[in-house]
Amino acid sequence: MGHFTFALKYEGIELYLLKKLFEKLDADALAISIAGEPTGQYRRKIWFLYEWLMGTSLNLRDVNSGNYTDLVDTTIQYGCMKFVENSKRHRIRNNLPGTRDFCPMVRRTPLLDKYMLCITVSSEQS
Repeated sequence: MGHFTFALKYEGIELYLLKKLFEKLDADALAISIAGEPTGQYRRKIWFLYEWLMGTSLNLRDVNSGNYTDLVDTTIQYGCMKFVENSKRHRIRNNLPGTRDFCPMVRRTPLLDKYMLCITVSSEQS
């Protein structure tokens, strides 16, 4: 779990890698690990990503308290800004920029931020 947390915290979300890891993990062992700290934001993110990617639910109770947190850390990667869905089960704001079938995760860089600013400014001037 420590490696998952570190990766999400500092490297962002790599959906393909996570899906391949989740396919190899024992779902019950993952659920037990998440149940040890069910309100921790990174555990909730891992839990959400597991269920979202695998299309199945872990045997865990819904989180009933705590703040909602964005799934995608937008200081590391670009996330969806408009069509954000709240997952009440995980208390996660799903700001992934796509669906389970197609979700391009783009790492944020100063150069891309510069281009995004140019696009925003030019569209506002139109």
